[in-house]
Amino acid sequence: MAFVDFARLRAPIQTGFDSLAVDTATPGSLPNQPIEATRASNFFSIPPRALQGVWGLLLLGQLVFYLFYRIVNLDEGWYLWASKLVYEGRFLYRDFAYTQTPLLPFVYGIFQRLLGQGLYQGRLITIVFSMLALLLYARIAQRHIQTIYPTANGHWVPIFCLALFASSFYMTAFLAYTATYGLASFLLSLALLCALNSAPSTAALHLSPSRPQRHEFVSAALATAFLCMAIATRLSVLGAAPALAFYLIMRSQNRLRMVGVIAASALVATLLLIGPFLWFSAAQMIYDIFGFHTDRILSVQRQFTKMAGVLQRTASTYAAPLLLILLGFLNLLRNAIRQRQWPPLVRRYLFETTLVGMTLGMLLLHLLPRTTDDYYNTLLGPIWAVLGTVLWARFGHNLAASAQRTALVILLAVLTILLNGVMHARTTLRADLVQFPPQDQIEIVKSAAQFLRAAGLENKTLLTLNTHLALEAHMNVPTGYEMSIFSYRPTWSNEQAERYKAINNELFIRDLTTGADAMAVTDFDLERFYGERQRIFETMWQHYRFAKIVPGFDPMRRNLYIYLAPRFTAPTPQFPLAVELANGVTLLGYDVDKPAYLPGETLYLGIYWQAPESTLKPYTVFVHIVDSQGRLAANWDNPPCSTTCPTDTWLPHEVLRDPYRIPLPADWEPGLYTLMTGMYDSATGADVALPSTAPQSEGQRLILGQIHVLPGSSVEH
Repeated sequence: MAFVDFARLRAPIQTGFDSLAVDTATPGSLPNQPIEATRASNFFSIPPRALQGVWGLLLLGQLVFYLFYRIVNLDEGWYLWASKLVYEGRFLYRDFAYTQTPLLPFVYGIFQRLLGQGLYQGRLITIVFSMLALLLYARIAQRHIQTIYPTANGHWVPIFCLALFASSFYMTAFLAYTATYGLASFLLSLALLCALNSAPSTAALHLSPSRPQRHEFVSAALATAFLCMAIATRLSVLGAAPALAFYLIMRSQNRLRMVGVIAASALVATLLLIGPFLWFSAAQMIYDIFGFHTDRILSVQRQFTKMAGVLQRTASTYAAPLLLILLGFLNLLRNAIRQRQWPPLVRRYLFETTLVGMTLGMLLLHLLPRTTDDYYNTLLGPIWAVLGTVLWARFGHNLAASAQRTALVILLAVLTILLNGVMHARTTLRADLVQFPPQDQIEIVKSAAQFLRAAGLENKTLLTLNTHLALEAHMNVPTGYEMSIFSYRPTWSNEQAERYKAINNELFIRDLTTGADAMAVTDFDLERFYGERQRIFETMWQHYRFAKIVPGFDPMRRNLYIYLAPRFTAPTPQFPLAVELANGVTLLGYDVDKPAYLPGETLYLGIYWQAPESTLKPYTVFVHIVDSQGRLAANWDNPPCSTTCPTDTWLPHEVLRDPYRIPLPADWEPGLYTLMTGMYDSATGADVALPSTAPQSEGQRLILGQIHVLPGSSVEH
């Protein structure tokens, strides 16, 4: 039996930690002052930079996976819609509502002009910002540790940091879709990196101890400017400002002057980023940013209950880095007390204390909005990972040289990564952010948009609370609908709704009556209509024709219903026909979503009719599915458009698309099935005769085509 020489095996691991000196900074020393190390070496035979690359690629691959397979969030539409409008000459807040601080639309709008508009483009921009932010955060952790231990092997710090990022599946799911988190994280990481660079070098201080380097104030001004830009992207970053300002001031050799630099930089940046909007539309901007997030809190008790739930879920999801942070601070406190140096603890660990202060400030602000939830803390996840990494590194470096303690540090790192992955995976599954098996929901949105474009509606008006559909279809939405689902305020007065660029029931019914080129609503939208619910539906059915069902459209994977204004132009059905029935109605053709199905799946069929010149009486349309033996396997009878456009309301020569959603029984036998259709008198039940020249018919049933039912069972839910 061969024996392993553990002494040789542990040697490169042990020397990696031996190369880092014990942190013995005195109370009077500069924060983060370099301390000499004994020697440096690599841990394993695999080059550290290669491991950094592996974790970086895993992180990037995860973000790219979310690019395609994360469910569509309704916020994506109005962020991208605002980005589109600002470069069409519309003014934020004054011309349309926008419930965040103003920077994101201007940044994303530039990229949309280069890449085109759409959900994929928005997510791609976000992923670039998020990936850069996470790489910068890893670099920040490395820089801080190398400042303390300048000759140490610092490559292992970003490896651990990137591993924490790559195992934070819930966090990256919110860094991969179009929202403020990616851009705000990028700008915040730049602010932190500039803050780290603000301290003058030891050599410069030795040459001129009374005159700090100029770059100290330049770096501080840049850190302040980037922080203000992050605040101008997402207001809650304001909670990080006091801690970061404290860090810059405490590190400076001329603190009074540093206060002036920070104040002047913040004032200039705020005037440039926020000033114009306050000047032109202060009331609207203040309501959008503050009032919108607090005006529907029902009770203080309910809000506190919600806040407690958010804290509990956040602590659960980020349990791994938070436990690491707790252990790290307990270790630092133990060392400080043992060395009788505990009074200057904050100064000695200024960077770590600053990160704690930044996260606490933002966490507090994230709890205030009525819509608060744990994903608001996406901005805090990378900072907690950096803080956990730094404290893990300090813990390992401060241990006496022994293989057992070195192994303990490595084991702690591995367990932290595993725990982090488990907790984030659990939360991701709970939030239902990805469908299994994975499905690209953006393609579902694009299919609905393609239907609208095929109907010749590009650049026309779409009445909808789903601006991402209008974006993909290259259509416009009326004024007041820009904020998607947040635009609908049914109980507001007309004056209040018009002042804050929203819509109430009366304005919504007015727009329905005035007429748009198309209308699109989801099951979620239909459930939210209240107060004038029946009147809304009656107005919809009077002025629009139900044209198409798009299944799995919204974040809850429920249906979208597309309505078209009355149309009189020739359509382009997938399978064109031209059969005139005895009552003068012409069957123009039909669409079917696919040629083959599994038992239990749903068939989506669209039949195109054209009304005659004369007024029709009520008729019922039937759809029959016949098996290979000629037996009726399924049937569906209703007035057209699921009863919303009965034939006696058809206008002369109007063209209608009559959609059907037919669930196929789960016990169907595999084989060929034939689709048939026709009409009968709703009062008498008498079939409407087909012409003798009908290409394919069976009695008074017109044969449309055939579908295949395959062996197996459906995966539909």
